[in-house]
Amino acid sequence: MTTVLEMRKYHQFTVTIYTLETSMRQNDKNTNNVCEHETLTTYNWSYCLKKLTAIWISLAISLLATPFSRAGELPTVALFESFPEAFRVNGGPYQGTLIDTFKALEDGMGMELERKITSWPRIMEYLGTDRYDFTFIFKVPAFESKVHYLGKLGCLADIIVPHQGVEINSVEDITGKNVAFIKNGGFARANENNSTFIKSPAPDSPTMMRLLANDRVDAIVIHSGHYNRLLNSHEPRPGMPENWRTKFGFPVVFQTYEVHLTLSKNSPHQDLIPKAKEAIKKQVESNAWSQALENYGMSFWPCPEE
Repeated sequence: MTTVLEMRKYHQFTVTIYTLETSMRQNDKNTNNVCEHETLTTYNWSYCLKKLTAIWISLAISLLATPFSRAGELPTVALFESFPEAFRVNGGPYQGTLIDTFKALEDGMGMELERKITSWPRIMEYLGTDRYDFTFIFKVPAFESKVHYLGKLGCLADIIVPHQGVEINSVEDITGKNVAFIKNGGFARANENNSTFIKSPAPDSPTMMRLLANDRVDAIVIHSGHYNRLLNSHEPRPGMPENWRTKFGFPVVFQTYEVHLTLSKNSPHQDLIPKAKEAIKKQVESNAWSQALENYGMSFWPCPEE
C-alpha cells in the first residue's frame, strides 16, 4: 500500500502527518506486532497504543513550534503609547497625534487597518518581523535592512534651546555649558563619551522646560514637536515662573529626522506597498499629516531640503 502523506506548511515550518492507516502498518519483526485493519482480532493493544500516542505527541510538538499564522487578518499598524502621541485620559479612548495619523492612513488607503498600541522598545524589538506590518518611524540607515520606507510625512528635530542671554549658535557652543537632555535619548547616546559640557539628564520634556525656566541649566536638548506644544500651550505649568516664556532663546538644530511610514520586509502584505505609497502622497498634498500634529499643538520642523 502506498504511504499517504499530508504536507501542511505553516510559514517556514512543514509538518508531515502520517495517516492513521499508514502509521499502524508498522511491522516489528522481532515481536511480530502488527497494527493493521486486517488483523484487528490479533491486535497487541499495548504496542499499538504506544505507536499511536507517539504519533500524536509528535504532531502536537510540531504544531506548538509553528509560528502564529496571521493569514486573513487585517494589516497592523504599530503605534507607541506616549503623550501626546497615543494616550488615554481617565481610561477613555486613545487619542493623540499618532491616533489621528493612523486615521489619515486608513482614509488615504481606503481600507480598514488594525492599530497595535504598544511601547517603543517593543516596536524596536519586533521591527522587521511579521509581528507588526506598518510603523511610523524615523529614517535611519540601521533600519533599511528591516523595513521598506514608503514615504515621508514630514520632519522633526532634536533642537538645542539656550537660556535667554546664553549664546549658542551651533552644537560646538555647548562646551562648558550645563545642558539638560532626555536620559537614554538620541542626544544622550550621541554624547555618551563627550565630557566637554555638564550633563543634566532629565526624564521628560516638561522637566527640562522647568529646569530652563527656573535658571537651573544653560540649555536643553528637546524634541521640536514637544517644544512647540509646550511653548504654545495655555495649560497651567506647575513649577514655572509667570514669565517663563521669556527665558527661552532661539533654538539651534542638533539633528533633523524624516518621519516615514514603513512596512516590515517580513510582512505578509507586500502587495499593499503601491497603495500605501499613494496614500502618503495624497495625504501630504491634503496636509492631513500636518493636521494630525497641529490637533495637539505640535508641528513638523522644516526638512533640510525645504
